[in-house]
Amino acid sequence: MSTAPKYQEIPGLIRKYYLLTQDGKTAGGVYLWNSQEDAERLCTEEWQQFILGKYGVLPSVTYFATPVIVDNVTGKIITD
Repeated sequence: MSTAPKYQEIPGLIRKYYLLTQDGKTAGGVYLWNSQEDAERLCTEEWQQFILGKYGVLPSVTYFATPVIVDNVTGKIITD
């Protein structure tokens, strides 16, 4: 993804997953943040306009709590 380097140094962003349906018609992202406040610092009007210009639609943002993470890379279960 051409935008991936843009997300490497964002404070509070742990990981971003790029999503794409098999037919390539729907795309999205899942972001894992240290806090919702960190996430809200990204979701500015400028960021929304960037997404609109890149993909032709405004982003839809939904916040979810992440009470448990199973990390099979590190072998850890992370809880709040």
